[in-house]
Amino acid sequence: MEITCTDLASIFSSISTFAAVIVALYLANRTIKRKPRLHITQRFTENFTSGKIKLIVTIENNGNVPIILYEYGSKLGNSICTDINTYINGAYEPIIIRPRELVFKEWEYSFDGIVDPNSNIYNLFAKCVFYAEDSMSNKYTLSAPMYMAQDS
Repeated sequence: MEITCTDLASIFSSISTFAAVIVALYLANRTIKRKPRLHITQRFTENFTSGKIKLIVTIENNGNVPIILYEYGSKLGNSICTDINTYINGAYEPIIIRPRELVFKEWEYSFDGIVDPNSNIYNLFAKCVFYAEDSMSNKYTLSAPMYMAQDS
């Protein structure tokens, strides 16, 4: 029995087709892993001229699933202290973040005149570390260190 180039091409083509079908079936039936991943940064600012302090938090969803933060505030041990949410700009409500979306939250307090760095409210803002929990009980905190900016 003699094997010709045409026969070798047919055999190679059949094996390649079979391998392509196996790879396609594998790719079609694999499950995509859910990856909740948030990148959180925050910034504390104080404006001595206007007598205002602010805490600005930026939350970016780098995962492939939407995330609902139903509880958030400052970190107190392993729990969430919501005292700072009294000063949130807008309503306190769950934060819904779709994949590849960025959300901005701001807390603000205005002193009557001069910013008092010894007050409890100032310390609440200045020492706050943002902490949140989603609807699947995953907990999130800062991705980058907090820094202080002063507006004059």
